[in-house]
Amino acid sequence: MNIIAKLLITCAALLVSGIVTVTANAGANTDGAVMQVEIPVSTDTTLFEMVTDQNMGTALTLIVGRINQNVGGRSRVLLRFDIKSAIPAGVTIQSVRMQFKVTAANNATPVSLTLHPMLRGWVDKSTWNHASHPDGEWASLGGGKGKDFSSVISGMTEIEGLAEYEFASTRRMVANVQAWLDNPTGNHGWMLRSKSEETQRSARRLISSEDPSRKGPRLIVAYTKLPNSTQQK
Repeated sequence: MNIIAKLLITCAALLVSGIVTVTANAGANTDGAVMQVEIPVSTDTTLFEMVTDQNMGTALTLIVGRINQNVGGRSRVLLRFDIKSAIPAGVTIQSVRMQFKVTAANNATPVSLTLHPMLRGWVDKSTWNHASHPDGEWASLGGGKGKDFSSVISGMTEIEGLAEYEFASTRRMVANVQAWLDNPTGNHGWMLRSKSEETQRSARRLISSEDPSRKGPRLIVAYTKLPNSTQQK
């Protein structure tokens, strides 16, 4: 076997939105090799029921779950990643993981977080009442299931106290990212919800893209590039 094929090649590229690391498990010809890229969240915000038209797109943290209000205490997070700028067209996505860091919690009772593909566009100025403030309303306040976001769960993970967590790769997460790569105009990202959003004191705070630590949510995506001979067929 050619010694070059045994080498592990690692290269790092500095992007405007963050640092992306690409790793290949073959030689300089990366056709068929498994590549890995880290993609920081490009747009994120919290939909906060307690302040229905307050924009939180520039906050240093994201809030998911329910704070200690009997009424109006739910919060949901919107996340979008710039797939097109980080991954070349025509490749096959193999795995997708999402990492994030929890910095505050009302308690350490385990809660499950879920990812749902968004079905419509939104902006970092979105609020509980509006997808695009002040005119574009959600189908239902906070986003309507099956209309504004999919009822299908792409990924789920359980969290407790303050720590770094990860959504393990699932077939649905892979399918979402592949679709967003193949059709960038359909990339509306995910809604992050807590399955305990009706439970008081279940809220968690996550580092957002605005935090100077640059520890906001990020994707770890593995993909393969088909050999040129295969692509031409």
